[in-house]
Amino acid sequence: MSKAIILLLVISAGIGAYLKARQEGVWSWPLFAKTVFWLLAIGGTMGIIGVWIGRLVGPEYALMTTIGVVAGIVAGVLLLTFWMRRKTGQNKK
Repeated sequence: MSKAIILLLVISAGIGAYLKARQEGVWSWPLFAKTVFWLLAIGGTMGIIGVWIGRLVGPEYALMTTIGVVAGIVAGVLLLTFWMRRKTGQNKK
């Protein structure tokens, strides 16, 4: 039941962000598609790197491997965020 509530919250947040972007005139389907692609690429790449490093160093370094993968994902999302902000012109306000 809680997973359904979380899913509904995520969907409602997405719809709200979409409507706000449409109202401000910054929505772009091509940029949305690029964002989804790059998020999948970041997640997939960091997943593969995490599995590879985890097998290389062993289970005793699982926490360090997880922290490294999460840090890589955060860095990738931040870079994507700065790139998207430049493309939409949000930083000119």
